[in-house]
Amino acid sequence: MSDKISSRDIGTDLQVTFKEEGAIVDISAATAVEIELTKPDGTKVVRTASLLTDGTDGIAHYATTDGDRETSGGELQKKTWSYLGIATFSPIQKFHSIDPKEFEVV
Repeated sequence: MSDKISSRDIGTDLQVTFKEEGAIVDISAATAVEIELTKPDGTKVVRTASLLTDGTDGIAHYATTDGDRETSGGELQKKTWSYLGIATFSPIQKFHSIDPKEFEVV
């Protein structure tokens, strides 16, 4: 994925890889997999993600939809965004992808 996406793009694929101490985390048994988008103003939005394959590769992805990059007032936020993944295995066991990835909406 490019580090820049158009404000009019729909379906941009955001991918995260879950790792722990450098090793891939098998997320195939996760009960929920999500992508947390952080808007330029700091607001966080959580979206349901999918496994890219069977989950043993630790990769989850989410395709952006119309409205993902808007404020509560409906304005587009054309600045730097970040996102990370959350894999839930039980109420007391959650993994987060380590480093948030960033992209710029232009």
